[in-house]
Amino acid sequence: MRTESRTVRRSWVKHHKRRNYAVLGIVTALLVVVIVAISAIPAPAVVRVGQLAPDFTLPDINNDSFHLYGHRGRPVLIEFMTTSCPACTQQAPILSELWSRHGVHADFLSISIDPARDQPSILSAYAQQHNMPWTWAIDQRQVMQTYGVTATPTIFLLDKDSVVKNRFVGVQNLQTLENSLLALL
Repeated sequence: MRTESRTVRRSWVKHHKRRNYAVLGIVTALLVVVIVAISAIPAPAVVRVGQLAPDFTLPDINNDSFHLYGHRGRPVLIEFMTTSCPACTQQAPILSELWSRHGVHADFLSISIDPARDQPSILSAYAQQHNMPWTWAIDQRQVMQTYGVTATPTIFLLDKDSVVKNRFVGVQNLQTLENSLLALL
């Protein structure tokens, strides 16, 4: 009886070992497929300093359009932001002061990257509250992805030929932004 039970037990163990190896093989194959699929997803493009800024057209909050290359010949400041971002609210008076000093010589554009929250009426009130009378637009994430924006605020300064001269992530002081903008005038 012991010999029979040993034989049955060995057979049972062999069967389960084979099944475990099969399961392990399937899991390994699936893991390889997932890793290959993830690596095939393109990384967000990052617009680098010195490159020509990618062109875009966005509807603004006044039912008009902002076409980037339509502003060639003047420096452009592009701010990617959201109204719910505390750092963006901290950046707002600095940009307002920069615009009051140099807005006559450069174009400013603030782009909200939160289309669900930042409706035109919300952006209009925010702009008025913070004395930011320039163009405001809402991105559906296409421009943000094209520019490789992963945090707010992110500010790009473009020269008269739409070449990126500066990229700032996070709150910047007035002196830094003003010096960078003055270099483009």
